[in-house]
This record gives sequence, C-alpha cells and structure tokens, in this order.
Amino acid sequence: MAKLQISMEDELLSRVDDYADRHYMTRSGFLALAATQLLLQDEVQKSIRTMALAFKTIAETGKISEKTMKELEDFQKLAANLAGVGETF
Repeated sequence: MAKLQISMEDELLSRVDDYADRHYMTRSGFLALAATQLLLQDEVQKSIRTMALAFKTIAETGKISEKTMKELEDFQKLAANLAGVGETF
C-alpha cells in the first residue's frame, strides 16, 4: 500500500476528521472512499454520455450497430454493478 503526504486547508481537514469520526472511519479510509466515489461518478457520467449518443444514433438510423450493442451491454453491466446485483438484469 502506498503512503502519501497531502496538503489541505485546516477547515477542510477538520470537516474530514469530523465526518470520519462520526462514521467510525479513519482519515485515510475516508479519503480513499471519497476518491473512489469521485472516480466512480466520473465513470458513470461518461457512460451516461455514451448512452445518450447511442440512443441518438439508434433514433436517427433505426438500427443498432455492433458498437452500439456493445455500449448498451457495457452500460447494463455498470448499472448492475451500481445496483449491487453483479449480474445483468
């Protein structure tokens, strides 16, 4: 496991520590969770943009290409993972 040193404003650090204490977490655990959630949020946003473009393509062409089908399947897997299902639904 890597160790790192970061800088942040005292007020933000105080808020981080307060949150971590209230939720029985370490500071490191909180920061790792926050980073994970931000990265997942970015992944979800990208996937939603991809889906919007895929639906637009389907609407315009009336067809589903292999690429679009793959994008739909990837989105379905992401949705299942977010729902905690682990399988497509």
